[in-house]
Amino acid sequence: MTAKVTKSMEALLKYYAFSGRVATQEGKFIELSPAPVDTTTGGAPASTETDEDNPAMTAKIRDLLLDVTEGGRFISDFATDPELIDANSVGNFIRICYEEIAGFDPNNTPIMIDSENSVVSVSSVVAPVVKLPSDGDSVVHEYEGTESEVVETGNGFSQIKDPVININTKTPDRYTAPSLGAIVVDKINCSLAKRNTDAVALFCQGVPTIDMSMCAPYIDMRFILGEPAVSPDNGSLNTMSLIRFLGIYQVSETKDKINFGIVSSMPTDAQTDILAGVGTSPDTPEDAHLNTSNAGMELFTSPQTLVNPNINSSLDQDGTTALDSRRAANMPAVLDVFQPLMTLKEIRINDFFPNDNPFGPGSSRGSITIILHDRSRMVDISPLLEISQFAETKIHLEFGWSHPQGNLVTESPNHYATFLNSLRNKRIFNLVSGEFSLQPDGQVEITLDVMNAGHVAAGAVPIATGRYVSLSLVKSVINSAVSTALLKLENTPQVQVPFPKSAISTGGIKGADQMVPRQILLDCLGILKTQSTDIQGAIDTIIELIKKLIGDDGNSGEATVSEVASQATVLSEKIQGLDPNSATPDPFLCDIVNVGLETYPKWRTLTPEYKPEDVVESSDIPNVSVPGAPYVSLGKIAMAMIGAPIAASQRFDEVQLLFYPFNARAGALWTTNVASFPISVMDIKESLKGLVQGANSSRVGSVFDMLSRYVADETAPAYGFSDLYQTDEESAGENFMISTKMGLRLQALKCPFSKFALPSLVMTTEVVPVMERSQSDPSARNPRVNKNICRIHIYDAACTPYVGSEYIMSLMSKDFPENILRSGLEKTAIESTAFADLTKNQDTGTLKNLIRTLSNEQILKKLNAADGITDMDVYRVITSFDNIKTNIMKYVPTIIMGTAFSPIQSITLRARLDGKEQSVRLEMAKQQKEKNPQVASSGPMIGEMQIINAKADVTSLGNPLFQIGQQFFIDMGTGTMADSIYQLLRLTHTIGENGFQTSLTFTQISQYQASTTRNILKGMLKSLVAAKAE
Repeated sequence: MTAKVTKSMEALLKYYAFSGRVATQEGKFIELSPAPVDTTTGGAPASTETDEDNPAMTAKIRDLLLDVTEGGRFISDFATDPELIDANSVGNFIRICYEEIAGFDPNNTPIMIDSENSVVSVSSVVAPVVKLPSDGDSVVHEYEGTESEVVETGNGFSQIKDPVININTKTPDRYTAPSLGAIVVDKINCSLAKRNTDAVALFCQGVPTIDMSMCAPYIDMRFILGEPAVSPDNGSLNTMSLIRFLGIYQVSETKDKINFGIVSSMPTDAQTDILAGVGTSPDTPEDAHLNTSNAGMELFTSPQTLVNPNINSSLDQDGTTALDSRRAANMPAVLDVFQPLMTLKEIRINDFFPNDNPFGPGSSRGSITIILHDRSRMVDISPLLEISQFAETKIHLEFGWSHPQGNLVTESPNHYATFLNSLRNKRIFNLVSGEFSLQPDGQVEITLDVMNAGHVAAGAVPIATGRYVSLSLVKSVINSAVSTALLKLENTPQVQVPFPKSAISTGGIKGADQMVPRQILLDCLGILKTQSTDIQGAIDTIIELIKKLIGDDGNSGEATVSEVASQATVLSEKIQGLDPNSATPDPFLCDIVNVGLETYPKWRTLTPEYKPEDVVESSDIPNVSVPGAPYVSLGKIAMAMIGAPIAASQRFDEVQLLFYPFNARAGALWTTNVASFPISVMDIKESLKGLVQGANSSRVGSVFDMLSRYVADETAPAYGFSDLYQTDEESAGENFMISTKMGLRLQALKCPFSKFALPSLVMTTEVVPVMERSQSDPSARNPRVNKNICRIHIYDAACTPYVGSEYIMSLMSKDFPENILRSGLEKTAIESTAFADLTKNQDTGTLKNLIRTLSNEQILKKLNAADGITDMDVYRVITSFDNIKTNIMKYVPTIIMGTAFSPIQSITLRARLDGKEQSVRLEMAKQQKEKNPQVASSGPMIGEMQIINAKADVTSLGNPLFQIGQQFFIDMGTGTMADSIYQLLRLTHTIGENGFQTSLTFTQISQYQASTTRNILKGMLKSLVAAKAE
């Protein structure tokens, strides 16, 4: 359960500690230096906001859910892990929305259950729904060719459960049984802001230069190709390989066992093929690698002398020349027979938020630069030249550092070496484009643009994917199958086209030829499987499949039936599934408990929860006064409109959606997970229906854009301020008295801070290999490059796990800081069993963080109340800035400029005052007002919006564990507020002839905090009165 990088750090912590991580003793975390004495506890050490209740368990949870150094684990694997269950039973770290699995215990397993102790099934949550006609005759489009489960409800709906997703939760497979699940991360200390930050902090100031000088950049790049290396019918070599480069184009298992073994070999951790199980039983491993080939670093690292000088002139046993063999394979004569194949020149990975602003979808792109030393060899690397939409070629990339002593087995290991060797980042990319520059010396410089496979899916998969798939996707698979069939029939290979192809829709998504039943895609994949063993049977199947699509005459068939093929029809079924009247469960929607405002809506109570067997009359539906009811949660929308289509596209073995908490200043939602954000069913239906107007907006990525706009609306009822906003007409006669609305409402909502921070919803994706349990050693796990997990992280970028440290830093600012509202500190902790109680929001740990910081009387002092001001507390820092930094650096992962072991080469600060980041949101609000003049505007409620425009550009020695969204304390030694807590917005990893470098862009946390002039003046008054009294 614990990642190698974490274990290596534990070994180093036996000797010394480092900033951002406390030391360990006998498996428990302790403080490094004597803790400040708290006089209120009789001299006992004062607790600080970073004293996590279960720090070791928190680290294990992060390793389990967020690790990129080794790979990921299926939900069915870790949901019943004893260590996870033990940790979750104490800390309620996560809740899981999945299926009932082996070993499930409703009292311990963190899988969501309903009031009847039944598992809330994901397949029910995301099921599309059809309204039954009034005459009672049910007309339901079932999944063609499969036995899909259809649930008829007493309320006049029919739910259609996917017959493939989650049917085999033990061993998910992307083509036969893809898996889908949601993980609700309820604790701020398990967020992406803390992922691997302790390892980064140790690397930045704890690694001796002598060990660092012994390291070399490490790269392991594999091309996983979706076709067999050797054609079973004639033994021809189909894909790029070192053997083919040396002039061997056919091999025989009986006559040429050595070359056959080399060509068909696979990595020891790749135990299943890319099309495993298509058309076969999972219990028959005979064809394990039939449709997979693998090419790796041997293409770049072979000795320069490993060439075939007679590749154009040698004679085969049958008397034919080698040149004739190449021409028969449609390969030109080699121009320079003494040139090696390729050299890897540079790898560059870019992770970023658009416009360097933590809002919207994050992106991960990259480029791989290769030198092909002879242009006549381009045909040998054809899989890199033809980039298909289905992305059959995947790039498995692992990069980091390699220390020569890192893998030595000895009684006295070098722990620094072990740590440095564990600094790896594993990702899976798709090829998206290529650039080929032919040089005068006959070489070709090839630049391959790659993109995170999850981001590719978000931009390519239609929302309607489920029972139907995009016809363009099927066409690309059929084209591959037909090309291979013609090659084998005519024995005349096609010439590769080194240009990517894309299709542009011209008729909107209502075009009748856009969608076809998903069973056709499965049939196509089955054809690719059987082609390797039964070419004639495969060709017959292709012919029948094409006839099925377009008819015998070419003018009929499935692809021309508009009712079947329309995305609009399928999308309407998915939209209907969001309505609670359809009896599909919503495990994410909850009532926000401990909100002091009596008029604050109870979102789950306002939303009827029906069972399929219920018969509901219109008179039985409660008459509610809250506009917009009933509601649906952001989590359910994301699962149905983002997770389910990507899982149904069958690109990944498992799709995991992870949701994280809102920030500590998010109004009424400050102790709530983003998955529970309520959205009016009526509003989201209208918004989703608007997507049918054009093909470009019909992809799953557009759904997240829509959700982020809902969350970015400060007038959303969930924040608790909507009734305070006014239309322009209502505010026309408003006087100019200093507004009390916002401050009073924050107190009524029991918020701890006197400011409101508008959440900034972010979605990032990553695809990692699966870590599966070793059959020989159940305690060990091995990565499998042909099995992958797509993680989709949806979180509030304004959230920080360092709430107390952030507040202390704000007190040190020359600008007047915010105040603490007493009503917020009186809020009681939410006590419930996370996975067994779907009616409440869960405790995020924010309040405990803040209270622990405020109780540290060695650092902070609460000022005496001014006459008449009893609703808020004002604190003052009573120690020096250096002491404050020392205290923060103990617990917040830290990057220090100028230390002896620091890999930081330079830091450049940038700042501007034009507020361009916020202008995007303001313009969006303006457009909404133009569409609807009656929409609420802020009026006099918000006095001002604080925008922090400071950016820090950092150049560092390469560190593969830097990832966007992480938060660090950066100490530049300036003695100003430039030494502060920052969030990582953009990074570029570059591995090339100049070594391994990482460029970073940070911004200070606490952006976009709204306050009122009245609250600011109240804090000033209290400070002045207290200072005068002293």
